[in-house]
Amino acid sequence: MVWVAVFSSILLLILAVPVFLVFGIGSSLVAIVGLDLPWSTLIQVSFGAVTRQLLLAIPLFIFAGLAMLRGGSSISWSRWSDTCPADSASRRC
Repeated sequence: MVWVAVFSSILLLILAVPVFLVFGIGSSLVAIVGLDLPWSTLIQVSFGAVTRQLLLAIPLFIFAGLAMLRGGSSISWSRWSDTCPADSASRRC
């Protein structure tokens, strides 16, 4: 069963599918084929896992980005990252 998940994940990565979809499709295949779970149970568990904190984090993340943009801290971070060398070997920023 593990080989199905690994093979499908590698195939999807080669086809340039986004990583979040690779994880979702791979784990769904294992749950449906390997554990013999019905689709309805998988969908119920998936929607049940979405909590208030997760739904609140998305607009707060956008708000934090807008606050950084308007406050000017994003510009200073951008200037600071421009001074860093391009190679990852030297971490002296």
